[in-house]
Amino acid sequence: QIVPNPNYGNFEIRPTIPVSAEPDSSAAEWWITDMSGKVVWDGYAKDVASASVQVWLERPAPGLYLLWVKDRRRLQAKQFAVVR
Repeated sequence: QIVPNPNYGNFEIRPTIPVSAEPDSSAAEWWITDMSGKVVWDGYAKDVASASVQVWLERPAPGLYLLWVKDRRRLQAKQFAVVR
């Protein structure tokens, strides 16, 4: 979950997986791309179920972006918007 969405380039990434749902929570990597596929930010968490990350994009262009999250079991993408 991306809060707030839309945003100004600073937002929080919150997990939507309850901590108790996966007792063997795995590490995850995440990255943000613009719509052309250029990576503009990346990160890593040892425990994706309990991780919460504050993101500050440096001078982001207004538009649509994708947050990608990859863990041991799946790859997910979430779209969000940056406004001026």
